Amino acid sequence: MARRRSRIWAVGFSAMVLAACSDDPAMPAPPHPEETDIAGRAALIAFYNATDGPNWHEARDWLSSERIGFWHGVSTNS
Repeated sequence: MARRRSRIWAVGFSAMVLAACSDDPAMPAPPHPEETDIAGRAALIAFYNATDGPNWHEARDWLSSERIGFWHGVSTNS
């Protein structure tokens, strides 16, 4: 169990570091009120930043306040 907690913490911390070091002053919008997967959102934001997300061909709703299941190319369980 401790291993999983450290991984979630590392993902969240990585996303905060990437956001703090970003050249873009625009921060991602806060999560949708119904969003419960904060670690998943942080991991997707880190992925977006690490893979040059602003230059993706399709990035509809990425970094928006919309639930992550509505971000282009992302699917979630109910």
